[in-house]
Order: sequence, then structure tokens, then C-alpha cells
Amino acid sequence: MQCMPNETTYNILLLSTSQLGDLEEVGKLVDRMMSAGLKVNALACISLFYILCSKGELTKAEKIWSQFAECGGLITDAVFWTAVISRLCKARRQVEAYNIFGHMVNHRLPLTISSCNALMDGFVKEGKVDEAYKLWITLRQTGIKGDAFSYSTLIHGFSSIGKFTEGNILLEKMEEDGCAPNLVIVNSLLQGLCSQGKAEDAFHLMEKMSNQHCLPDVISYSVLASGFCKIGKIDEALKVLNVMKARGCKPNAFTYNALIIFYIKVGNIKSARSILAQMLHEHCSPDEVTFNLLIGGYGKIMNLKKALHMFRRMKKLGVHPGAFTYRALVMTFCRVGSFQQSLGLFDVMLSLGLDIRLRDYNVLLSALCKAQSLTAAFCLMEFLKEEGFILDVITYSILIHGLCKCGRLDEALKLSQEMRLIGCAFNVFTYNALIMGFLQAGKYSDAAKIFELMIVQGCSPDICTYNMIIMYLLKSGRLWQACEVFLRCLEACCPPDRGFYRTFVSGLLDAGRKHSSKQDAISLEKRRSSVIHLMRSHLRDLCKMGRTDVALKLQRHLGLNRITEYNMQCP
Repeated sequence: MQCMPNETTYNILLLSTSQLGDLEEVGKLVDRMMSAGLKVNALACISLFYILCSKGELTKAEKIWSQFAECGGLITDAVFWTAVISRLCKARRQVEAYNIFGHMVNHRLPLTISSCNALMDGFVKEGKVDEAYKLWITLRQTGIKGDAFSYSTLIHGFSSIGKFTEGNILLEKMEEDGCAPNLVIVNSLLQGLCSQGKAEDAFHLMEKMSNQHCLPDVISYSVLASGFCKIGKIDEALKVLNVMKARGCKPNAFTYNALIIFYIKVGNIKSARSILAQMLHEHCSPDEVTFNLLIGGYGKIMNLKKALHMFRRMKKLGVHPGAFTYRALVMTFCRVGSFQQSLGLFDVMLSLGLDIRLRDYNVLLSALCKAQSLTAAFCLMEFLKEEGFILDVITYSILIHGLCKCGRLDEALKLSQEMRLIGCAFNVFTYNALIMGFLQAGKYSDAAKIFELMIVQGCSPDICTYNMIIMYLLKSGRLWQACEVFLRCLEACCPPDRGFYRTFVSGLLDAGRKHSSKQDAISLEKRRSSVIHLMRSHLRDLCKMGRTDVALKLQRHLGLNRITEYNMQCP
């Protein structure tokens, strides 16, 4: 008599096979069980489900769970479901994780703070902070209080999207739940505030938390110093540095690098270098970023000698130059026209096993084109193709711009055709280069065609596009067309800056002086009135957006008739 394996036999086999990790055999066993009308028991299901999730086989895991549920099975182990939710969230399978959470709620399975934390963390990482907050509300309604991780996740999420009021409210609720704020949470808020240019608010928050015995660390001070530097308040940043030292917290390279970034940005390379001297005096080891910033700073002022000196000093202090260091040097060599040395640096990078990207070669291409060394630029382009680089829109645009600048329009158009053939879409810089080339050659109709094609292809013109066309039309006396393009600029919601308005108005008036006939003068006045009327409308729009101060400054700058704040306010 033949002895057939029963449900228990299959489940024992399934459990042992799943623990061995033989997923193929597991699949066969499950199929045989289903065909025989046998059920996977809870223990085997839990083991199999967890192993499949841990190996990333989420689709198979979901299938097992569905089959188990269809057979009337119900796993009540909250620890198991928490682990599953965590696995799914780590694999960015947020929808499936949320479905399992819904399964727990629907079957009144015990919810844990850990399962909710995993789900909230997943939502925040996907940028769905509001969804995470709704989940937190659901959690509180069930009587479960959040822990430090819950609050940290939500506060970080709100900070990342600029909702600092909500973050501060949560900070206060922490104490109600008997959960003391920690530095991770506070630093997250500080970083968020500083990223939004609210360094002063960040400073007040830091002082408030200090009074509540949550003392700032080197990260807190460094973030704050960097925040003040980003909004141009170097004196405040230096005060933070002094407070930091007075409280016994030693600044690190990140702290000092923030100051160096500021000084280089404003062109004060001397002060930037003095920060390096201060670091060495205080036995704070500079890192690669420190030297990269200084090398780049000297490169901006084309001081190759000092840049190379800094490079040598870097190696002398035991700081190994990386790809970014060599890129900064390449840019410096390019700025001073030492193209051969730039190529030599690429060879050094290759010998060191450093990654050379297409954008690194684009820097050299741009420098060659600016120096009108187009033959060398095209030799480099061919070299890149031979090396297997796929040229991108930036590479082509640089070369097209170089050709147009030298008046070689036919070659520029040929290169643009090559772009189309390989499916490389134009960007605004490509179109602007072609428009500039045609305008320089006095071929306005061709430039206008490129402009219209640009819009048809879904590439929005920028302020440079409009400025080039308008200035050409004004200089050639085509005042009416210039006004029309100006109106299109405003209608396209391309925000003109103060300099653009000044250039347009002065260009309009200068062009008007060249027209002596009465008919031209009348025509110009009509067009000018139309533009001025639209500009007034634009000023009112600024006020409606709450930018009355900007509108009033712009009005005074343009010399328009007085428009009172009352008339400019929202109706």
C-alpha cells in the first residue's frame, strides 16, 4: 500500500527547505501542496515569507502570503509583520508595506511602534511626509505613543520640505510623551532652517535647546556657521565659531570649510588662506575639501603658481588629492590657457585610477573654444568618441557655441544635425548658441526660425534668449518687433531682472533718437506706451505676489510715473 505525504509532511519539508535557502525547491513544494489542496501552516509561512523578503523575493513572498490568507490563515505575530514591513520599506516597496499595515489594522492585530516607524521612515524617504504624519496621527489615536525614532523621522521630514512650524510643534509634543529631544532631532531642524536661509531662527532654537540641557555638538555649531555664511553674515558665523570654542567644542574641517567657501565666493582668497593657517595653528587637520576649495579659489583668479603651491602643500601634509582636486587644477590650467598641461593631468588621473567623466573633458573643450582653438577642440571630440564616451548635449552645445562665435555657421548647423541623428535633444544653451550665431551674421529671419522651433520643441527660452533678440532688433531699428518680443517675454512668465529692464528701456530710447521722421516718432511712442502699460501691469502683479518692495524699487529705477502702493495692491 502506497503511503502519501500529508500536510504535516509537506510543511516540515517546506520549513527545512526554506531555511536552507533553496527557493527553487520551495516553489515546487508550494505548487505541489496547492495542487493537492493542502495548506501551508503558520510556522512554515512565517519562515518562508521572512526568508523570501530577506532575499528580496518580494513578489514570491506576497504570493505565499496571499495563498495562506485565501486558505483562511491568519498570522498574529506582530514581530513577524513588523519585520516584513521593515524589509518592504528598505526595498522601497511602500505600497505593499502599507497594504500589510492595513491587513494588521483590519484584523485587529497588535500594532507596535516599530512597525509604524518603519512605515513612516519609508514615507519620509519617498518625500511623502504628509502620509507619514497621517500614519503618526493614526498611531496616537490607538493610544500608542511615539518614541525618539518616530519624532526624529517626522521632524527630519518636515525640515526637509521647509515645514519648520510643524517640526517645532512635534518638538514640543515630544516632552508631552515623556521623550526628551536629542541632538539628532535638533541638528535636523537646524540644518533645515539653515538650508532655507533662516540661520537666525536656527541660532535661537539652538540656544533654547541648550537651556533645556540638550547641548549642541560640533555638528550643530558647524551647520549654524555654514548657515550664516550662506546668507552672507560672516561676522555672525565668526561669533558662532568663538562661542563654540568658549564652550569647549573644538571646530572641525567642516566648520572651517564653511568659512573658506564664503571667502572664496566673495573673492577674498587672502582671508580664505588665513583660515587654513588658523586650522593648522589649532591642530585641526585640513581635509581634501579644504585644499580643493583653495586650489579652486586661486584658479578663479588665474593664479596658477599659488594653486600649484597649494597642491604641493596638500601632498606634503599627507592629504591625498582626489578626482575633485585634479578637476580644480584642470580648470585652473584651462583658465590660463595651458591646455597641454590639462591633458597631462588627465593622464595622471588615469594612472592613479581616478574616475574621469565627460564633464571633465567638457571643461577643456569649453576653454579651447573660448580661445578659438577649434581645431584642437574637434581633435579632442574625436578622441572622446574613440575612447567610447557618448557625447551629451553639453559637449555638442559647447562646440556649436564655439563655431557660432567664430562665424562658422554651416559647421555649427552640421553639428546640430549630428545631434538630431543620434537623438541628443537640444537644450536652451544649444538654441541660444545658434540664435547668437545667426544674429551676429545679420540673419534675423533664421534666428527667428530657431527661436520659434525652440518653443515648438518644448524648450522654454530664458532671459538670455530674449535679451539677444531684443537688443539686435533695437540696434537695427526694428522697434515694433523689439516691443513684441518684450511682450512675449513677459507673457511667457520669463522673469526679467532689473538689468534686463534697464537695458530694454535705454535701448528703446536710444533707438528712438535715431528715428527723426514724424511718422517713426509717433509709431515709437505708441509702441513705447504699450510696453510701459504692460510694465505697470507687471509691477502690479509683483505686488499681488506680496513683492511690493521690489515693485516700488523697479518703478523708481524705470522712471515711470508714480504708482502708489495703494493702486498697486491686490484688488
